[in-house]
Amino acid sequence: MVRRRDERAVTVQIGAVLLLAVVFSALALYQLNAVPAENERVEFAHSQEIQDELQELRNAAQTAGLSGHSQSASVSLGTQYPSRTIAMNPSAPTGQLETIEPSSNVTIEPPDGETHEFETRLLAYEPDYAEYDPTPRTVLEHSLTYTQFPDAEFSNGPQQLIGSERISLVLLDGTLSESGSGAASVTFEPLDEPRTTELNEGTTLTIPSDRPAIWTTELDGIDGVTVTETGADSVTIELDAEYDLEVARVGVGQDASSDDDFDIGSERSVSTESPESSGLPLEWHDATVGGADADRNVSGSEASISATPGETVTLTAGVDGYESLSGARADFSTADPDGIVDSSLDFDDEFEDGSASVAFSIADDARVGNEAEILVSSGGGLAVMTVEVEVRDVGLDVGDVTSVGDERSGLEFDLVNDGDEAVAVTGVAVDETDAPATRVNNVFGSQIAVSTDGSAEGTVDHGYPGIELPSGVQELDDAVVLETDADGSVRIEHFRESDWFSRVDMRGASVTVTVAYETDAGTAETQQFDLTVDGLSDSDSDDDDQSDETSDSSGERPSFAPSSTTAESDRGGNQVTNVTIDYAVETSDDREYEVVHSVTNQDGDESNRTVPTAQGPQHVTAEDGHALPNEQMNLDENYLVVEIALTTPESDLLEYCTGQIDGREESIDLQCDSD
Repeated sequence: MVRRRDERAVTVQIGAVLLLAVVFSALALYQLNAVPAENERVEFAHSQEIQDELQELRNAAQTAGLSGHSQSASVSLGTQYPSRTIAMNPSAPTGQLETIEPSSNVTIEPPDGETHEFETRLLAYEPDYAEYDPTPRTVLEHSLTYTQFPDAEFSNGPQQLIGSERISLVLLDGTLSESGSGAASVTFEPLDEPRTTELNEGTTLTIPSDRPAIWTTELDGIDGVTVTETGADSVTIELDAEYDLEVARVGVGQDASSDDDFDIGSERSVSTESPESSGLPLEWHDATVGGADADRNVSGSEASISATPGETVTLTAGVDGYESLSGARADFSTADPDGIVDSSLDFDDEFEDGSASVAFSIADDARVGNEAEILVSSGGGLAVMTVEVEVRDVGLDVGDVTSVGDERSGLEFDLVNDGDEAVAVTGVAVDETDAPATRVNNVFGSQIAVSTDGSAEGTVDHGYPGIELPSGVQELDDAVVLETDADGSVRIEHFRESDWFSRVDMRGASVTVTVAYETDAGTAETQQFDLTVDGLSDSDSDDDDQSDETSDSSGERPSFAPSSTTAESDRGGNQVTNVTIDYAVETSDDREYEVVHSVTNQDGDESNRTVPTAQGPQHVTAEDGHALPNEQMNLDENYLVVEIALTTPESDLLEYCTGQIDGREESIDLQCDSD
């Protein structure tokens, strides 16, 4: 009997072999493609860090030379690839930072005078990357840092050599060569006292450069200088205006020494005291809170201000003596344990024209006494601002409330600023009253007037038919500023019933008003007050006395006799073209009174006229005072309001009359009311 062979296990073995082949293929592909791509990203990120670190190196060199104090900065020569469990990394990339001795010197040649020539060095960093290709080279020369590629170069920040009115030149001496994968600390030591001089128009400045063409780009658009020549290894710049030159020498690495021939201009004295920080002498220069200047101490490297919830704070830092500082990195950060900073910092990431700013908002729920610190650092220097939350007392109060005007149909109240900052009153509202008034209307003046020192500065004047109640906030034509502890007054007149002619006696009435204002910080606020009109003001007593004085020498007041109004139509029938008002004024004194009359249509279009009276009896017909546009005065759709008043030369109202013409009515008698 012959047995058959069982070969089923062979397929399992083949499957296992194929699976291992797939795994090893995937690992090989990962090693060949993914690992280099990931490592290239690491190298690219390191090249970006190097650009920032050479900017810090630049700042340290500038500060050491011009401040007279040693400065240090560090440079990451290499980087590390991420660790891998299965795949393998090449050796960690390294880099080299070294000084370069250019083939030419710095030359300063005035149009008439001695030419000065100085040696200097450039600094260059070059990495040894495994994947990032082409490998960039980063250079620092005369305050400009830029990155080189075989066919191109780009700057990493603006140059600081030439400002608006100043040239700041720092010369390097010494030999430096640092290589490896770790961090290298670089120290700059001042070699000679910085010197200063004035460079006249026409002076040429020649500087050595590894890439001269980049200076043409950097200096393009800067007023006062012109690049006249770019050689293979130098740039010549001609000054088109006068400049102040600051020049200093600093040493780096080995073999740096003082130079007896460094004698341009005169020495600029610097502090010999060691600074508390080894970096730039950063200081706070300005602070604004809510858009207004903060009345706080904002000088020095440590300062403090206060702000209220919801306000925006802007802080500005700078370096004294470096008004043209530009391009230096500015790092802002916060220490905010109470969480009072409501939004992320909006900041400048580098200095421009000597300053850098940060802005942020205080959280609405921040509590009084909460604090945060805002820090700014650059070139090893540090400045700290403490921001404390406070709630400032901002507000108004009212004083005496008195009835005023004819028939006591108006009111006036004192408005006092008893807060901690000035306010600008922008509007007033009459919210409610228990008096039978439905509107406020002052025929020949403002319905609302806000005054300081007795004179109206902000008014509301809507003309006929005035302001309906409740009024809502009525905006003043001009805001009225009340300083701290100052007072003013608000006058509202005349309160009228639904019969718009009748006035309401406001004595003893309750009135609720709202005053709108803006704080000194720019915040819009409102306050509501419950008023009780409780008496006559001194000014009213004066008015009464003055009214008595309007009588003539015989003790009689002048007589005022308006008779009627006539609405004259055109030939079409109901288009009013003229309004005639008959009235008479009779006086026995020598004073000259005034008659004021107006005609107003339903849309508020007004024609008015003031007629002075002469001595003795008068009868005036104002036929020429009110020629009216036809399209505004169709009596089928509109009506006219006629008003006439007799006043003293001091504008005191003696008598007021009014009437209304509507439909096809051609005339109406005037209703009058004496003061």
